[in-house]
Amino acid sequence: LKTFSRLIKTHDKNLEVEIRQSAIEGLLYIGTYKPHLVLLDMVMPNIDSYEFCQKIKQNPETKGIKIIAITGHSEVNHRDRPLEVDALYSKSQDIHVLLELIDQVLLNH
Repeated sequence: LKTFSRLIKTHDKNLEVEIRQSAIEGLLYIGTYKPHLVLLDMVMPNIDSYEFCQKIKQNPETKGIKIIAITGHSEVNHRDRPLEVDALYSKSQDIHVLLELIDQVLLNH
């Protein structure tokens, strides 16, 4: 996470990056500060990433927040359970792909 944070700040100095160590901390932060974008690691302890996304998207106060899911897999099979994200980034992709996704998602905000 710290590596992603440094790269994002280097890419765009106007972006503020906050890191939360748990899903609960993340949800509390999101509910309070309502950021424009959430980068979500698909593997989280104590909560399913699908449930995490649902909590954001089903809340009227946070449903407009954009989410980019980050996965260690090249593909995420979510046909049975729709993943409510705006973009998906695989850690196997070049980091510049993530930076482009961030730009695209924020541009459409």
